[in-house]
Amino acid sequence: MNKLEKVLRQIGGAIILAASIGGCTPTVNNNTPDEITVTIDTPQVGMIMGRTVIPLVANNQIFWYGQSGAEVDVKGTGLKTNSISSGMYSISEIPTGIYDITARWKKNSQETWDSKPEPALVTSRGLTEVSDLKLIPSYNSGKEIIHGRIYSNKEKTSPFIGNLRVCRLAHKQDGSIIPGTELGNTVTSSDGYYAIQGDFDNVVLQANSSIIKFFADEQHPTDYYYTTISGMKEIEGFVP
Repeated sequence: MNKLEKVLRQIGGAIILAASIGGCTPTVNNNTPDEITVTIDTPQVGMIMGRTVIPLVANNQIFWYGQSGAEVDVKGTGLKTNSISSGMYSISEIPTGIYDITARWKKNSQETWDSKPEPALVTSRGLTEVSDLKLIPSYNSGKEIIHGRIYSNKEKTSPFIGNLRVCRLAHKQDGSIIPGTELGNTVTSSDGYYAIQGDFDNVVLQANSSIIKFFADEQHPTDYYYTTISGMKEIEGFVP
């Protein structure tokens, strides 16, 4: 029996009971009415679907691949699910409104990957496709990514093409910066782009025998090294 049938039977029973109490026999009309309007107070809900993805580096580019087992959360509702094969997920019965959707993947007890919130507009009986939830490796995960572009001059008119090394930051006794242990390397692309994934923390980038000088913004070059690489860091620089 559906909800409408239950409501109609309850209404009919109430009419018969009221008539019997009044001491008369109710008249039953077997004619079917032209229209019956019944309002049932149920929340307006919709559904979302999307994908959780992780970054992998190849040929100086970052590619995003589906990752299963990530917990997807509709913020403020308590509604959650886990992504399945290829990172796909779906959540239904979400009240209409605008929500932030986030994801977290715990590869192990020490390695956690989190996404930034992606907005989703949930409409009545609608299906909303959420932008990919990009899971970023946490600090000290061993999967940090450094990417960006290197130039042969500070004017950014000529890309650097050659071997690029990521080294641990070290110092001489006089305090000057020197490259330490190599943590990763690549040959930059023809337009100077690079991307390297590894266990990074305090790092120096070295091209040939020169230490790369980084850009703080378009006009002001800054330190020769980064002391913290958290998740993914875009670093532009030039060979001094």
